Parts: sequence; structure tokens; C-alpha cells
Amino acid sequence: MDDSTLTALLEKKFSGEALSESVVIGESIGGLYRPSKQSVYFHKVKNNSKATLSLLEIGAIFDKQESVKWRIWFDGISVSKQFKPNFILPIGENTYGATVIDITPLVNREAKRRFHKLTVISSTPVFLTHATIIKLIEDNSDTTNWIKYYTGGAIIKSQEIKKISVKSNELRQNNIHFNIFAQKVPQYLEIRVNERYVKRLEISKNCDDYQIPFDKEPILTLSFKNDGIDVGGKSQSFILITNLIVNSASKKQRSIDLEAEIRGRNESGVIVNVDVFNNSESPLEAPMLVAFSSGILVSKIDLESIQPKSSAKRELVLKLPPNSSSITLRLIWKENSEPQYIEKKIKITNQI
Repeated sequence: MDDSTLTALLEKKFSGEALSESVVIGESIGGLYRPSKQSVYFHKVKNNSKATLSLLEIGAIFDKQESVKWRIWFDGISVSKQFKPNFILPIGENTYGATVIDITPLVNREAKRRFHKLTVISSTPVFLTHATIIKLIEDNSDTTNWIKYYTGGAIIKSQEIKKISVKSNELRQNNIHFNIFAQKVPQYLEIRVNERYVKRLEISKNCDDYQIPFDKEPILTLSFKNDGIDVGGKSQSFILITNLIVNSASKKQRSIDLEAEIRGRNESGVIVNVDVFNNSESPLEAPMLVAFSSGILVSKIDLESIQPKSSAKRELVLKLPPNSSSITLRLIWKENSEPQYIEKKIKITNQI
């Protein structure tokens, strides 16, 4: 297995969160004696945060590409009026195809929706293997995410081994997520991570998805071995890996940090105690502390420089807009002449 069979569509390192969810379908639609429609639901990738990028992948097995006539609906909106696979791969007498669609505006459309609904309507026979959503949420959090996403297909025949290598110095807490289609069941698939971690999966369904967590591997080599029976030199069955997602996350060691706590209220406003920590080896020169509430600037203060490995305290009395539910504090400074900032959001309770 390499990038010529599984194509890397996305590789990104960013601050924030990477979500992915696969729904195993394993159903045929279209034709005279089958339903023409299949709907599936995504729950794990649904949250109220705006996505900077979200991709939808649908895998299908069909007879002839030019004969497939389908439409794809996402949350009730048509996203594809014809079959346009990004990748096709012959598998015996049939063909496997995967189509990938950018659905970023749609996942950001309704924040209150509890799930996402995907519907595929086809007038011609097609076997749907899986549907996968990847959602990237970039922010200024202290979590660094690294993700690499492969689509396509890689056939592993009986007793065959295929490998893929991924190099990143940022891998800490890792997760491998992939989908498979098995021609026959049961079969066994052996997975090795860096030739040390070994997991043997019993594949009991034609379509399934698997996740394998592991820790602290800066260079990642995955080996897939089909432990099927080979009779007379002829492969009796094969396993098709239809996509692969490698995702890792690690907490940043913040050199500058900000803590805040609401201490009460007086006739002038809400009292907030703020602590600024300089954990770096250099002075924090002329930082600025600003406060917002309900989108309105309520305070702006220039702080004195903070020496290395030390902290500074400040008490703020903030006059807030009516019905304010939270306060956002932002510490701003310059590092190598480039502006930097961190934020801290605190909720206002009814007891204040």
C-alpha cells in the first residue's frame, strides 16, 4: 500500500480539534428489486463549533461507472447530481469508486442540529460500502492536531503484506481509523505498527471500520497482512482497504499563560482577578490585557513587563452590557515582532 493506491487528500497540522466519523453501510440500492434510497446519520462529528474544513467521502462498488445514476443529499440539500468518483479501482468483475465532497458550508449551516443526515438515491444498482466525514476545527487552543487522510483503495490478497509509512515529529497520542470491504468472510487481517505493536482482526462482515490507538511513535509504519488461505497459489479472497485516517494530538507547553476568576460584584461592576504567567526564558515586554463581553470592548489595559519564570496579578472591575453571560479576556504581546495572543473565557453565573 502506498500513495498510488491510497491517495493522500489531506495532511494538516493546526491548533484545534480534528473529528472523524465513519458509518458502515454495506447495502445495495437501485435496480428492479432493491430500494432506490439509503440514508445514514452522523452523530459524533456534530458539535456547535464552526468547521474550517469538512469533507464527506462515500465508497461504492458498481458494474460500470458510466451506468451509475445517483444523487447525494446532505441535511436535505443536494450536493451531487451525478456520480463523479475521485478514485476508481477494478476489483474482479466490478469496480470500487470513492467520491469526496467539500461540505464545509453545510456542516456550519445549522448549529442546533443534533445529527447530520446523508441520503443517496440511485436508479441503477450500486453497493454502498461506507460514508466518512472529516471535520477540522481550528482555534487558538493549547492542543496541536496533526491529521493525514487517505482515500482510494488498496487490495490485499491472501498472505499478502502491504505497507504505508507516515513521518511526523508531532505524533504523541495517535489513532488509526480505516474502512474495509471483504470479498468473503470470515477473514483475518494482521496490523503491525512500527513492526512492534501487533493486532489481529477477525473480519466477520463484508464492510466494517476499525480504530487502533497507540502512543508516542514519531515515525509510523503500518503493515497490513491478509491471513486468508491461499490454495494452489491462487488467492481465494481479498480485503479492500477503502480509506485511512491517521490522527494525533498533543498539548502545547505554553510559555505564556492566562488565568482569570470572577470574585464578585460591587456598585461599579464585576470584579475579576487575573493572573498572567511568563514561563519562558525571556521577559514578556509590554503586554496588553483587553476584555470583551457580548462582543463589546469593556476594558483595555497596558501591563508592565513580566520577567522570565514569574507572574503578575491584576484586579479588574468591569462594567458589562445588560444580560451578559460571559467575559473573554485576551492577552496580547509581540514575539519576534509578530503579534501573539491567548484568550480565556469565563462564564457569569446567576450568583454574581
